[in-house]
Amino acid sequence: MIKIENFAFTPAVLTIKQGTTVTFENDDDIPHLVVANDASFRSKALDTGDTYAFTFTKVGDYAYFCGLHPHMQGRITVAP
Repeated sequence: MIKIENFAFTPAVLTIKQGTTVTFENDDDIPHLVVANDASFRSKALDTGDTYAFTFTKVGDYAYFCGLHPHMQGRITVAP
């Protein structure tokens, strides 16, 4: 699980195995959006307490950011 809190993704860098589903949970009191730099995934606006889950089926590095607050950035590495 990746928490969205204090205008940051925690952890900011995550390594997972191929086929893992990652859930993002917004713990801030304002909406956030999770958007992959390569457009491979994109959440709807997540209000406080909302979650978004994505299953990573391909090996690689996935950089992402908040569509509403672009300074918020993170990266997920998917290993075989």
